[in-house]
Amino acid sequence: LAALTEPALLFRAAADIAARARVPVGALQEQGQAASAPASGSRRDLGHLVYYLPHIVPKSELLSEQDVESIWGWMPERLAIRDATVVFCSKRDGCSLQTVYTKAAQHWGSDAFGECIIVIRTMSGALLGAFVTDWPRISGASSLGTGESFVFSLKPDEKKHVWRPGQKEVFMMCRPDCLSVGGTAITLDRYMEKCSSLGSETFDTKGPLVQAKQGKATSTFDVQAVEILKLD
Repeated sequence: LAALTEPALLFRAAADIAARARVPVGALQEQGQAASAPASGSRRDLGHLVYYLPHIVPKSELLSEQDVESIWGWMPERLAIRDATVVFCSKRDGCSLQTVYTKAAQHWGSDAFGECIIVIRTMSGALLGAFVTDWPRISGASSLGTGESFVFSLKPDEKKHVWRPGQKEVFMMCRPDCLSVGGTAITLDRYMEKCSSLGSETFDTKGPLVQAKQGKATSTFDVQAVEILKLD
């Protein structure tokens, strides 16, 4: 009991209790299976004893609870207890990168930095995206973000691709005509009609992040919807 009088320990205990209060029963059942998870970056390999189920406002139209669990489980621990706001939704706000940049400026304002999650659903139902430790705005030839950024796929397969020292440091670049993450890992065009995914020297991906329904790799696909979330 004396040890718990330390402020840092009290805060940690309170955060742990709060996190556990929001963990679904299924997630608790999976904790005992974590050691035998089949692959790194899978939904069960969360990297945390428990995961925080964030409050997302308004509710995401693209992410299921399982998808949210995966993304928050992949994020750095200090950020994995944050809620989120959907600052841009193409179904609500239209399909334009200019609108993305305008909405982002309204939400992040004068903040020098701020984490974002980009989610893209293709017409074939594939789901991919990125976590970037900066927010989308016109950057010219400059890269936004740090080595904590990563790209991922959620459907048809879950996988996280990270940056490691020695790899290229091109995380997110924003121009009027395109938004790209990892150089070529994800490139979204001006009107969000097409998105390409190629091998990335930043995240050491050898090919596209998603597969076609027929099991063939696809490098360019039609976009159905896009969301951008801000960590609160």
